[in-house]
Amino acid sequence: MLAGLLAAAAFVFGAMLFVHLSYPLLWEDEGDSVIFGRSILRYGFPKVHDGPNVLYGLKEKLELGVDERTDAYTGAPWMNYYLGAIGVALAEGATDVHDKTFWLRFPYTVTGVFGLALLFVAILPGLRGRPGARQLSALAYLAMLSVSISLILHLREARYYPIVILLYGALLYAFAYRHFFARLSYGRYAFLTFTSLFLLFNTFYPAFGVWCAAASLFLFFRGWRQVQTAEGEGAGIVGRFWQAVRFTLWENAPVFAATAAVLPLLLFFDFVFQASRWFDQFDSSLAVYARNLEFVAHSMLRFEFGALVLGLKALLGIALWTRPDRRWPAGLEALRGLSAFLVVLLFAYAAIVTRSPFLFERYFLTMGPLVTLLVLVDARLLWRVLAAEGGVSVGWRRGLAAAAAIAVVASLAVRAPELGGRLTEMRTPYKGPLDYAVPYLLERYDRPEELVVATNYAEPVLMYYLGAHVIVGYYGANLEADLKLQPDVIVPRPWQQQYDSLETLFRRARYAPRAFEVKTQSTNNIPALSPYTPGGLVHRYETVLAENDRERFVIWERVPEPSNDGP
Repeated sequence: MLAGLLAAAAFVFGAMLFVHLSYPLLWEDEGDSVIFGRSILRYGFPKVHDGPNVLYGLKEKLELGVDERTDAYTGAPWMNYYLGAIGVALAEGATDVHDKTFWLRFPYTVTGVFGLALLFVAILPGLRGRPGARQLSALAYLAMLSVSISLILHLREARYYPIVILLYGALLYAFAYRHFFARLSYGRYAFLTFTSLFLLFNTFYPAFGVWCAAASLFLFFRGWRQVQTAEGEGAGIVGRFWQAVRFTLWENAPVFAATAAVLPLLLFFDFVFQASRWFDQFDSSLAVYARNLEFVAHSMLRFEFGALVLGLKALLGIALWTRPDRRWPAGLEALRGLSAFLVVLLFAYAAIVTRSPFLFERYFLTMGPLVTLLVLVDARLLWRVLAAEGGVSVGWRRGLAAAAAIAVVASLAVRAPELGGRLTEMRTPYKGPLDYAVPYLLERYDRPEELVVATNYAEPVLMYYLGAHVIVGYYGANLEADLKLQPDVIVPRPWQQQYDSLETLFRRARYAPRAFEVKTQSTNNIPALSPYTPGGLVHRYETVLAENDRERFVIWERVPEPSNDGP
């Protein structure tokens, strides 16, 4: 029975992830992953100039983010692009653009699945109990993941987020099995932690800083408590402090070693200069920081299981208060430590990532699965506390059953809009503006790779699908040279960036419109769900058709000049 339910839950989660993975076509950020992934297959590293095309993702007009000697792109770490290279290689045999898109995204989605599995394995020893206890926990984990639509939508993208989840799974596994379950030798713990952190830095800098801060803080206080327990209240504060420092230096040595190892990469990737430019360009006041914290809190409560964590913490407090000695039962040290570390990790993630002057859901996506793990750990911890004196009372059993039923109903009710939306796009695949324009251009032109295409957004997407020379782009990195060319096709998008450049090119030649039934939109789609998302861009579950001619997505094709050669 339980095995069948587990299989059904795994099937549902897999369907939520993989159905219509090929739709819609890539959007801007995914195109960046794919084009630099293709560059890696050609050169071994992400190259800014590839043939006539220039791909660059910063506002500095090639002043930063380019290694002068190799032309390597240093505006972002490279792990994302190496995984992208796998997708590009897999997609080479496909001819249909949507089939290609499936294979481009597939390595990322699978990476995310492995990461989620590893996160669960990391806490698995703490979920032991009666026969079937771990299977029930796995069933609950899969069920919660299946309704975490924000997580699902992000895992369906060719971007770095699944890699972060995988590496956090490896880090949590090493940390928990070393410090809570005593199942990992120091050597293996050190190797796994150092390797994962080094790769994490090369994936997403803030997540690296979060782990370093959380692990250091937790281990210091753990060392302090161990010294206090061993030496009693008579131990001096200074003595305890230095003992805690020595404990932290030893147990956290892999973190310090990884930090030292990535210092040269900080220079190579222009990290300091880029960060200073970001804070110069965007508002980084305390008001922005507070709003970012509100953004994270809203996402954890609305789209993840933050409310359930708060409820379980309250029940744990009540359960301890009702005990005669009001103290933790013996034998729960591992679960308590794991719960405390997850709390520290979540607070560190929120505090550090929200320091960014601009914030997107993808920056703190990993917090969602960590919150889900905390639900499982605290639920098990609550049951163990209640069962410590010979079993869980009838009153508590009834109360917990009622609370669980309310939690399930409330979780489904609050997620009804995105659950319904995801089911809708599973039945009928969503198509964005480029799902109309790209197939049209591929069919319209025998040799699309010879086209010069101008656009002000998603230029890497057109570079990949058409193989064309794409100019202008969102940042206009090579604008002076681009404006000397006359494009065959202009693909305007409703962004202010570089729109005037497209108008300049448009006025220099004759162009005929090609209108599509789809409504013009800023992105092909985006996984964000929160109203706090910068620009107000949120995920669309259904194709949005134009209601009138003014709303139609229009591209412009160059009309050949009349010939003067005569008949």
